[in-house]
Amino acid sequence: MLKNKSIPIRKCVSCNERKTKEDFIMVVRPPKKESQKIFSLMDGAEKKEGRAAYICKKSNCIKNAIKFKKLEKAFKQKINLEIYENLEKAVSIYE
Repeated sequence: MLKNKSIPIRKCVSCNERKTKEDFIMVVRPPKKESQKIFSLMDGAEKKEGRAAYICKKSNCIKNAIKFKKLEKAFKQKINLEIYENLEKAVSIYE
């Protein structure tokens, strides 16, 4: 007997809209056991170990996440400026 596999739903840190992972930009903090605490920016369809926060691929959501420091609130720590710069580049892609 086959089980129906449920599709995981994620929530945007900016607009709180719920969608599937593929509809988001994912920011990942590596696990605490790793020595380097470098955040990475990925497409939502990719997989990586660690804590993640999701942002819609809409320019308004990305701009609000940058303006109101939504990622710092989600991770409860400071975020590298490099991540915010990469998000600003992503705004031009999704406009």
